[in-house]
Amino acid sequence: MKRWNEYFHGDYLALRAFLFSKVFLCMVALDTWMLMIGHAGRYGVAGFNVAHFSILQRLLPLPTAAHYVATLLLTGLVSLTAALLGPSKPLIGLLCVLYTYSWSMSMLDSYQHHYFVSLVLLCMVFFPRATRAPERNELTSGFGYPLLAATIALLYTFTAIAKMDPQWCNGFTLRRISSAQEVLAPLVVLATQLGISEPSFWSIASTSVIPIELLIAVGYGLSARQDAAAPRWLRFYVAFSFVIAVALHLGAEALRLEIGWFSYYMLALACTFLLPGRAVQVLSLALTLPAGAIAKLLAESKVPSRTETFLTCAAVSGALAASAFLLDLPGAYTACAVAALGLWGYALANTEDAIQTGLALGVAAVLMWAAIAVTEVRWDYYRYLGGDLQRRGESREALTAYLKGERYAPKGSSRKSKIRQLQRELGLKVAP
Repeated sequence: MKRWNEYFHGDYLALRAFLFSKVFLCMVALDTWMLMIGHAGRYGVAGFNVAHFSILQRLLPLPTAAHYVATLLLTGLVSLTAALLGPSKPLIGLLCVLYTYSWSMSMLDSYQHHYFVSLVLLCMVFFPRATRAPERNELTSGFGYPLLAATIALLYTFTAIAKMDPQWCNGFTLRRISSAQEVLAPLVVLATQLGISEPSFWSIASTSVIPIELLIAVGYGLSARQDAAAPRWLRFYVAFSFVIAVALHLGAEALRLEIGWFSYYMLALACTFLLPGRAVQVLSLALTLPAGAIAKLLAESKVPSRTETFLTCAAVSGALAASAFLLDLPGAYTACAVAALGLWGYALANTEDAIQTGLALGVAAVLMWAAIAVTEVRWDYYRYLGGDLQRRGESREALTAYLKGERYAPKGSSRKSKIRQLQRELGLKVAP
């Protein structure tokens, strides 16, 4: 029991949890806005859905594209607001519920790392709250951080065991879900010149991942104890596991594995848990210096009057409404309206902190619009929706989707030929 308490309630560098909270919450917001929205058009097709948990189908309405987009937009707003304010238990708890609901509402979302993100958020509920950057050598405690370290260790162990499947060990799975054949073609040629057959090469390449992931799992398991007078060998091993973890996930990106942002999440975790304390101190202070200055300024400001608070809430509500209009996505007005109502409710209950909360939400709203505007996610949404509607014979609705999508089509990706085809089918004037 003593060892158990030392592990889950021992001291660790406060900057680690502080750095991770800021970076991870920003990543979750960008992931929901810039990646997940693209496939929203598949939700609610023909009134059919299968949720991850059957109870959701009995208690909640059928997910539609607007329903799904609104959930993702609201999730991102809460996540970025929490990152700007400093994560608190209520905000992270709400975010965990929203994010979990976003993927669990339908089996259309079957990305395994989305389940893992929910587990990370659950662990973060028990992180110590830090509205300021901790001192360089400041230690803290609490079981949320070591619980997350143990969770990541279990994740790597499980994935290593799962790769003991014959399909993975013979290299078939690796080639099917990635561009490994193209990227590693020169190595295949070199191996054959050295007398290693192509099947043997793929078997070796795939099987070698198993011990690597087991080594990383041990590193994460030990990482929670490296800041509390740990022996030199433990710190050395954790630093070694950082090197192989980074190499593994950079390699996954080089092979273009179809795993979304999983590698980026794992690189953020590696920099938090596996880097030596001094490196984390430098990284954390560099990344959070601007935010720390703003937080200090807000902390030193006078207690706002009720009029100032309500004017701030009104301005932020206007920013949310403008963002919803500019986004041009179904569900945007719903998400922004819910966020505005939440802000007004908080302002009525807690005037002192309402301005800081409102400013953070306003910044999150502007960044939400900017993140979506600079990516192709709206183009993806409308072109996927148009293609699906066209395959189901709903030509008029497909035409509407394609016409909307043309506003956001990147150079060389226009759907004008399909638009003309649908206009001819419907007897409409063909666009030039």
